[in-house]
Amino acid sequence: MSPETSETRYGTLVMRAILACIVLLLLASGAIVARVLTRAASPDPPVDPQEFAIAQARSDLAQDPESPKLHTDLGLALYRVGREQEAADEFSAALGLDAGYGPAAAHLATALWFSGNRDGAVSVLTDYLTENPGDTELRFQLATYQQESGETSAAAGSLRLVLDRTPADAAARYRLGACLEALGERGPAVVQYREALRYSPGYAPAIDALRRMGETP
Repeated sequence: MSPETSETRYGTLVMRAILACIVLLLLASGAIVARVLTRAASPDPPVDPQEFAIAQARSDLAQDPESPKLHTDLGLALYRVGREQEAADEFSAALGLDAGYGPAAAHLATALWFSGNRDGAVSVLTDYLTENPGDTELRFQLATYQQESGETSAAAGSLRLVLDRTPADAAARYRLGACLEALGERGPAVVQYREALRYSPGYAPAIDALRRMGETP
């Protein structure tokens, strides 16, 4: 074989090798593009926002496990997805860290109440208010539970304590009027309904109560 022939064959082999490399690169590029397009056409399933909130709350709590607020936040996230017992455990843990942490007491009482444990709900609020008598929001919550449980006299007492601190609370005055009416104290009930309207003109429940009693709002 002449040197010219050998050189020609060598050049041919080199060209074929270069072409083969180009073909392989094109095939690889096509595969990458196809993969990207497939992924774009089939996105990952969306994350459930409520489960994400639970995961985030757990992560936050892991950073500060002694925080009553973070225990309460996790409890709320759990409660929203119907995991009531786990939520109650977190609210209880928060109160174990700080017995005066109102949000935990309020949420634990709510969870117990709606699970059917009415006595437990009243007990949680009573214990909390023994140490935190100035919390009118939770005392109003206690009065509401007492009234709905048929403990009308106790509810009236709780509402009077609320009004001692917040006399312009129309909702508290209306509820006190309802308690007094249920106890047969018509005159004082009318007074409370009228007081509710004085502080909140147009307050519909008080107007309805007065009309039902034959009184002019």
